[in-house]
Parts: sequence; C-alpha cells; structure tokens
Amino acid sequence: MNDLAVIKPQADCFNPLQQWAEAGLVFYTESLSLEATAPLPSGVQFQTLTRDLEQQWKNLNGRTSRLIQTLNLSPAEAFVLFITGMMETQPRIAFAINELQQPSEQARLSVHLVLDMVQFLFPDTTDWDVLDLINTPLFNESVVTVSDNGPLSLQGLAISVPLWSILKSKHNRWQGVQELDSHERELLPAATRKILPDLCKKLTSSEFLILRGQEHSGRSILAAELGLLSGYRAMRIPYQNWQEEPQLRLAAAVAGWLPVITLPDVPGENYKLVSSGYQTPAIVITGMHSCVIANSCYNYALPMPDSTLRQKLWNKHVADQSLAEKLAGSALLSGPMIKNIGEQITPPEGSSGVNQEQQIRTWRSLNIAPGLTQLAQAVTKDIPKEAVIFPTLINEHLDDLIARALQRESLYWKLGDTLTANQNPGLRALFVGASGTGKTLAASYIASQIGAPLFRVDLGSVINKYIGESEKNLGRLLDYAAATDTILLFDEAESVFGNRTDARSSNERFANNLTNYLLSRIETHPGVVILTSNHRDRIDPAFNRRLEIIIDFPQPGFNERLALWGSHMGQRSPDDDFLKALASHCDLSGGQIRNTVLSAAANSPDSEVLSKTAIIKAISREYQKLGKSLPAALQSHGVM
Repeated sequence: MNDLAVIKPQADCFNPLQQWAEAGLVFYTESLSLEATAPLPSGVQFQTLTRDLEQQWKNLNGRTSRLIQTLNLSPAEAFVLFITGMMETQPRIAFAINELQQPSEQARLSVHLVLDMVQFLFPDTTDWDVLDLINTPLFNESVVTVSDNGPLSLQGLAISVPLWSILKSKHNRWQGVQELDSHERELLPAATRKILPDLCKKLTSSEFLILRGQEHSGRSILAAELGLLSGYRAMRIPYQNWQEEPQLRLAAAVAGWLPVITLPDVPGENYKLVSSGYQTPAIVITGMHSCVIANSCYNYALPMPDSTLRQKLWNKHVADQSLAEKLAGSALLSGPMIKNIGEQITPPEGSSGVNQEQQIRTWRSLNIAPGLTQLAQAVTKDIPKEAVIFPTLINEHLDDLIARALQRESLYWKLGDTLTANQNPGLRALFVGASGTGKTLAASYIASQIGAPLFRVDLGSVINKYIGESEKNLGRLLDYAAATDTILLFDEAESVFGNRTDARSSNERFANNLTNYLLSRIETHPGVVILTSNHRDRIDPAFNRRLEIIIDFPQPGFNERLALWGSHMGQRSPDDDFLKALASHCDLSGGQIRNTVLSAAANSPDSEVLSKTAIIKAISREYQKLGKSLPAALQSHGVM
C-alpha cells in the first residue's frame, strides 16, 4: 500500500442539489400565488432538473452523495434535507419560508409545510402523511429532527448545523472533535513502524482497532499515520460524544473521517462502544487496563521504543554524546515524551552535559503529568555522593541498585531464555530501618544518580473511603509513573503493603482487596518503586518475594557518626577531638544529628564556629524527645 494514499478530490454535488431544492421552493411558492393556465417556467425548470438528477442519482459525488447512498435517500427525502438545511443557514430562504407560514409564529420550517411541498413536487408521495415523513431515514438517523412542542404537524424541523456544514464541505469542525495531524512517524517505535501495513489491514477488517499504551506513548501519532495510509482524515472524538451523538457518527462516515475515540483507562470499567452503523473503521485509544466491549475489535499495545531510537532522539537535543547514551539507557521514555522534554531544555550550543542533565531532571520533576501531582509530591533534592554517609555494605547495596536502574533494559542482553522470556524493566526495593537512618535520603540520592524524578506518594490522596476508588487511584498513580518513568517512593509502606488478615470486618476486607490489587500491579510495573518501613515484618510476605532488593539501614556506628557530624557542620565544625567525643558518646541517627546542628546554628548566628554549648544543649533536647538523659560523658566534657 502506498503510504501517501489520499482521497482524490471529486466534484461535489452539494451546490447542484441546493440549486435544485431552491428551484423546487420557487415553483411551490409561485404555484400558490398565481393562477396560471400554462405551465410555470419555474415548474418546467424544476422538473427538468429533477429528471436529470434522477438519471444520475446513483453516480453523484461528494459528501452529500455519500449521505444519500448511506441512508438510501430518495429525491423527495433529499429535498427535505436541503430545504431544512437552507432554512438554517440562508436568511433569504428563511424569510421566504416564514412568509409561507404566516400567520403562524413558528420560526422553523413546520412539518405540515414541508409535507405539503413534498406532496406537490413529487407525485409518488401524494399519499404520504406526517407519520410517513418522520419515519424516513432522515428522521430515523437523526439527520433532521423535530423540535418544539404541540401537535406534530405544527412542530418545526431542525438539522445539526455542524453536520450541514460538513455536508457543504465548508468546515471540518465539530465541538469536542480535533483533527490529528501527524508527520511524526519517526517518534514511533521501530517495531510499530514495521507493521503499519498489517495494522491498516486490521483497521479495515475490524469495526474497531484498539490502540493501548501509556500517556504520551504515541497512540495519537499512530492513529494519524493509519488514517493517512488508509485514505482517511483521523479525528479525535471523546467517548461521550461518540456514544451520544448519532449525527457525529454519520458525519464521520460521510466526511471520510477516521474516528479516533478516546477512552479513560480505569481498571474494572467496561466501555461498550456504539457501532457507527455505516461500515466505516474506527480507532479506540485507551490505556492497558480498561475493558472495551465491541462486536469486532483488534487490540494492539504500543511497545517502548528501543534504546537505539531513544538515543537517536536524545542526540537531537543534548550536547554530550555520553549523556544521550546514558539517558537512552536509564530513562525509559516514549518518542513523543523525549521530543517534548528536548524542546524545553537549553539547545546543545553552549550547554554542558552536566547542566543539561540537571535541566532535564528538573523539567521532568516540575512538568510531570498533572494526574501524578494530584497523588504524589515531587522530591526535587539533588543529593551528591559526598552527602550520603552509610556503612560500606549499605553503600554497596545502593551502588548495586543504581547500576540495575541504569541498565533496566540492557540487563537482559545475551542472558538465558528463562530470563529473556520474562523480561520486566521494573525494579522494586524495600528500605527498612528506624526513623532518621537515611531511608528517604537514600531514595533522593538514587534518583539524583539515575537522573530521574522522584515522587513521594501522598497516601491521604490515594486512599479513599469509597469501594474501588483507592484501587483506581493507585492504578492511575502507577500508570502516570510508568508513562513518565518516575521513581515512586512509598514512605511508611506498611499502610498499603501491610500483612493481610482473616478479614473479619469490612475494613479488613477493604485492606485485603487493596493489598491484592497492589500485588498484581506492582509485579508488572516497568518503573522503579522504593518502599520504606520501620519494620520488615509489617510488609506482607507476598510483597517481599516480589522485591529485588531489600536494604536494612542500621543506626550509624562510630565512623558513620563521626562523618555525619563533620558533614553536617561543614566549615563551622569545632575541633576534631570534640567531634570524636560526640561520635563516641552520642548514639543519634542521621536525622537527629541534622536537627542538632540546625538548632546549634540557630543559637550561634554570629560565630564562625558553632558553639559547643549550643551543640550540647541541642543534643540534650534530642535525648529528651527520646525520654532519655544526656550521656554523662558529654555532661563532663567541660562545656556544661
């Protein structure tokens, strides 16, 4: 199939039919006002036009012709269509018809008047009554509708103005409908571009072609390309409009549109699609989880573009080749998403790779999908390696996690069949430890090293008292995170990943259902998820089996405490002996050391070196929080 196939322009029959209908109106009007013994010239003209029209009735061209053939309209029904449409849009015709309807105050063309016209102009309709008229395909398919109240004969006729405009080939506008203009085929995955001809065949042989994928995955681009290849104009149509507007479905058929129906992706929701009824193909765009019910459909899920394409796209926007290679391997983003990010950052000229990497991470954090920011908060801290102080074993675990995150896709290269047959780029980790041991700091450090945005899940926004809503929120959260390759941080994860119970109460059943749902979703999630908890045994064992990495964060030992005191105090640190005394006698966590240093700094505003007295007082307050006394060794250190 030629991938530049388009519909060839043809002479449209709209204007000739409009002139014919106006000639019929003139003939009818003159017949009422003149008592002519000879045939009226207007009558001769109309009858001549009608004979010519009937001879080529099956060979007309244009959108109106497609409407006539689709609904199998007779000339009499076509006259009703045109006289109603002209009444809507031509003041001259509207005034003439209102004159005929005097003294009635009916503003629209009345049923009884159009019936009288049809009976006068078309001899084969002389036995029609009002019911015959309104049971024609024009009315059954809602092309022309009856409006107002009162007796049927006195009611007015109306036509959808957008439909009339489309028949006239004047505009391609419909409220809520948007044309999809592609020319971005290079953003689609190579695997998808390769099977475009096959997808075209599926499109024309099925009632609906369902394109599944995450937000910004390129579904709209693919739909526009399929429309171009198949000779249709791809038009995005909201689900509600498609379901509730029969005129829109007809307009799509006669205008040569390829309807691209957009469905929300809500797990557990069933969407029963109304058939167009006109043997025209349609595309449905939705996510991975919604259930679409239709007579005949074919599903296709857009894959993630491979690293080769991702690197090619990044090379257009970043100055450093090594940065493009790193981003291609670590940021599993779609082609449209990469293009969108690349257009927002500083152009390659004059930009260092470091600056651009930070720009990209910042932009991804601040301009993430609105749906994600409703359920989680961005953690935008940039944590360098020097700011992270953990025991050697913990550092090794974190380095391993970072290495895996940077190679989530390439990790499977040349590995065995058992692994490659079940690839999943997702990475799930559990950080366990007491408060203040650095679990959240470690998550920020990992995000900084990977160059990915980090979002802390707001459980208050996610958990909902209504049945099923929490699952929907979690589903949306995971989908948004997958689409933007965002790291999710579940602080105090036991509230949603906790142990299941025997479900003796409705609350327990609710919690169990939520845990079951998370089990099914977390295993296939393609992104990085970090859970934190104070106690490992509070996490459901089924989750533990699905976690690739579990890191126990201990309380810092002497060496870590010494490094933490020095790292927090910086240039305002007292002498080394004092720091060693603090590290020896204070068993505080990193978070408590942070609080101590900030408090001491607040009470030593004019001193280049932090006051030892202020430090000891701050330490004493931290111990008071724990219900403990200040260690005696510090009390006797000579500063109290």
